[in-house]
Amino acid sequence: MGSDGANGEQLEVLRAIWNEMKAVKASLERELLATRQDLGARIDQTNLKLEEVRRELRDEIDSVRRRMIESETRLATATTELSADVRDLDVAHS
Repeated sequence: MGSDGANGEQLEVLRAIWNEMKAVKASLERELLATRQDLGARIDQTNLKLEEVRRELRDEIDSVRRRMIESETRLATATTELSADVRDLDVAHS
């Protein structure tokens, strides 16, 4: 009879441990889900910010390209005018 009582106590302790483990598991699953949702939201925010930075960078690159083309056009025009002036001076001194 003594061993039945000890076995019963051990069984109760094991059941209590098992129930506590199930509770801990459920708690961890909830925390993991919340963490995944939080990380997902943060990733979405980061992606939006990255897209905004990409748009700004593209706009800035386009602006730099336009300025370069304008500068190259002015330089080509000035070079052509200078070349014509040099020719005129050469003809005048000939």
